[in-house]
Amino acid sequence: MDNITAIATFEQEIKGRWPDFDPSRVLYEDWLRLFKKLTPETVARAARQYVLNHDPYKRPQLNKFRDILDAIGGGHALQKRAVEVWPQYFIQCFEDGQYENYGIFVGIVPSSSNPDIAKRQAECSRKNHQALYGGEWRLIICNDEPELRELMNNRSEMMASIKRKCKIPSWARKSGDVVNWDEIPLGMKVERTVGMVE
Repeated sequence: MDNITAIATFEQEIKGRWPDFDPSRVLYEDWLRLFKKLTPETVARAARQYVLNHDPYKRPQLNKFRDILDAIGGGHALQKRAVEVWPQYFIQCFEDGQYENYGIFVGIVPSSSNPDIAKRQAECSRKNHQALYGGEWRLIICNDEPELRELMNNRSEMMASIKRKCKIPSWARKSGDVVNWDEIPLGMKVERTVGMVE
């Protein structure tokens, strides 16, 4: 809701229930900031629930009000919208190692939005994957949406060419080109050339 609606909702739902409640300027702004993330109906519902759960003669407390919002909203009432952080980091096995990982992409989610720290963590993940799974792994950095789209298109083309090279027998197919290797008849020798994770 906007600022005017938040002020009106505060006056109606909070001051209407607790007329003697006179918060400081800072606390009042905290209440308004909370209300701006919600709808007036959600605030009204939370205020009604607050009166039922807590002493209606004591002034309302912001942290208890937040707890009620989380409870009635299933934790989604105050959930922040996901914000895409750029650049995004991926690692890819481009030279096959011992475990047949060619073509695998792994998205790296750094613990920091600082680009230097994020790149260092992504590079560390690349080294760990290379040591653990073998082969050659590279770090791919996408700085914006078009680069990410291009990477995904290239990945799709590469996956299709790998599947063509596998020459999976029709009896081993379950859905598309996904093989259930446990159902291969005994005594039949089939070489797995590439193992993919999608």
